[in-house]
Amino acid sequence: MRRLAGFCSRVRRTPAQLAELAEPDMHRLLLDFVTSEERRGATGGYVSHSVAVVRSWLTFRGRPVVRRIKIRRADATPTLENERVPSQDELRRILLAAPPRWRVAAALVAHAGVPPEVLGNYLGDDGLTLRDLPDLEIGNGAPRFARTPAMVVVRPELSKAGHRYFTFIGAEAAGYVTDYLSERVRSGEALTAATDVVHPARSPKRFVRTINIGDGIRAAIRRAGFPWRPYVLRAYADTQMLLAESKGEIAHNYRAFFMGHKGTIEARYTTNKGRLPATLVDDMREAYRRCSAFLETSRTGDDRAERTAAVLRALLRVAGYADAELVGMDLGSMTPEQIGALIDRRPMVGTKTAAGPRQQVIPESELPRYLADGWVARIPGNGSKFVVERPG
Repeated sequence: MRRLAGFCSRVRRTPAQLAELAEPDMHRLLLDFVTSEERRGATGGYVSHSVAVVRSWLTFRGRPVVRRIKIRRADATPTLENERVPSQDELRRILLAAPPRWRVAAALVAHAGVPPEVLGNYLGDDGLTLRDLPDLEIGNGAPRFARTPAMVVVRPELSKAGHRYFTFIGAEAAGYVTDYLSERVRSGEALTAATDVVHPARSPKRFVRTINIGDGIRAAIRRAGFPWRPYVLRAYADTQMLLAESKGEIAHNYRAFFMGHKGTIEARYTTNKGRLPATLVDDMREAYRRCSAFLETSRTGDDRAERTAAVLRALLRVAGYADAELVGMDLGSMTPEQIGALIDRRPMVGTKTAAGPRQQVIPESELPRYLADGWVARIPGNGSKFVVERPG
């Protein structure tokens, strides 16, 4: 509607007058518009989209323009040519530069991968609510998440592709959400399942409009010293999960589903009327947990446990375990003896079995004795455990 209004303003005609033009006259008007906009310096992408909007509206009115309209560099978008996704440190600068409301919005876009219009639509009459965060407990006390990664459900009316799907947020984004909601509770607001996640400050509308969400995130990006668009944060989520996918931490179908793209998981989700088997949902939650190290900018206790688990997971892969066997293993809470027993059951690939285990996980206090006996420290398990290997 905005683009159609802009076109009408440029050609000085009303929509009704456009619908009354004969097809040859409308075609010439569009050609004149393209020439005028190109001389004005408008980008090919902008001109192409304006023409597409007008042609779509005329087709709806039964007056289609069928002849081809050539536009130079129709795919050119100079605002994107020099744009890149932020690093984790740069994202942290953006989040710290934002007030609580926009920090929540930015974190949901960057960590859950949802478009800004999921948080609040164009008219400001619908958006993400606390009901769409099923792991959030509001109760009588302070809001808290029962578990993380926490699920974020995107309803069909908020989805760009028009289908229901879900994604997750980790401990960092969940902390921003609970801090922001707690602040609203202290100010006297009563939280219910229908409460909006991102609340307008002064507008009488129930939800923040998409354009205002973009403005709030853009202001934080500018305050942090970057020239990017707000939508670059969604590209950050996709890029970081793609990096996690390249490391074998998440399946491609899971990543596509979290980003709201239609695919095999979406088809199954639709067929099952919005329900997936609990085992599959748990596996998807665990896959997102493994992505947290790529997405999140702060280091929490969960991050340290995940890093420890990642090291042990890599060790067990070398020992001959397949990824399918590692799913469901709570490696971060296993004792050195339990890890050693797993390694003993599966001799290291390409090594000869010696008397006793070839590798062991030992406490830091035992490290000097093992080194004195000729063992070699290979991988630090975490701050207090080490993997040592028998020589020879």
